Amino acid sequence: YIFSKIFTYKGNDLTVNSIDIILEQLFSDKKRGIGGKKAGIVGAGNIGSKLALRLVERGVDVVITRRDKTKLNSIVNALNLIKPKETLANITGTTDNLAASNGADILVALTSGKPVITREIVNSLNKSAILMDAGKGCFDRKAIRLANKKKITIYRPDIKIGFEGFTSSLFKTDTVIDSSIGRRLLKGVSVVSGLLGNLNEIIVDDYTKPQVVYGVADGYGEFIKVLNKSHLRDITIITDEIKKRLKS
Repeated sequence: YIFSKIFTYKGNDLTVNSIDIILEQLFSDKKRGIGGKKAGIVGAGNIGSKLALRLVERGVDVVITRRDKTKLNSIVNALNLIKPKETLANITGTTDNLAASNGADILVALTSGKPVITREIVNSLNKSAILMDAGKGCFDRKAIRLANKKKITIYRPDIKIGFEGFTSSLFKTDTVIDSSIGRRLLKGVSVVSGLLGNLNEIIVDDYTKPQVVYGVADGYGEFIKVLNKSHLRDITIITDEIKKRLKS
């Protein structure tokens, strides 16, 4: 029999990953990288909100926009609650796209093809700003002409960046689940990897072909701190097996 699998993905998450990677690379030559910059995200829907959280976690002060002020305030409050408490950067919100863009180092437009980025918005940005038309068709013609005149590049996110990393991770995870997560008896000793170990099980890196012994499970997700003679004997049995296999 030939078995096949269907893997699913979320397109919005790939877009967020792609934008995040592109922006990080574009600022990689800076001392602080992307940290300390100001970003305006025009269109705080699903993608915009996820991107705002990703950027603020990198130390970027983010201003997001949305027409519905009630929803906007809810999103801003939620994102600031979710972000790590150690993060000094903040997310703020406004219904004014121009205000969100004023002095921004990064402007990401996510308005599903609606040309809401105007000449005035482009003029309000930091002179070395990075622009991204992530919603496709978000910049009006005058804004594009002005950006060209100022020699400001308008980027379009390529989801190949996020997709290739995602597929690699997906197939690797599938391999790990199929071959590296489980438990078995090895020379009479119970070894486990990728699962919560039962009491006295030996935790290893790969239960099928272990190369590293991490410790002895206490049955509650931790290691036994003080090992007895039985534990030491079991560890010795497994480490001896590892040495034999590596020599062969």
